[in-house]
Amino acid sequence: MDTNDFNIVDFHWSQELENEYTEYMSKCEAQIDRDFYEGTDLEVEDEFETLSGQPFCGCGTCYVREELFFLVPRIIEAYKKGQIVVPEDEK
Repeated sequence: MDTNDFNIVDFHWSQELENEYTEYMSKCEAQIDRDFYEGTDLEVEDEFETLSGQPFCGCGTCYVREELFFLVPRIIEAYKKGQIVVPEDEK
């Protein structure tokens, strides 16, 4: 038995999650400098809505909040599907 608190069974899922997370956080970060890019040829997605529904300013609280809103539901769903297992569940 592994000594980890959880084991990822579906590594394809974890790679997709990582890619989607990176893309989501990039969209959040683009909102920080949105005013800076206004009126230039560089495009920032209009009316981007964070998963939490709160504005993203780039502070530590914003990062943690959006990470939780992004990751927690996906991790719960993966656990329900058996893509993540908890060693004590395997007993």
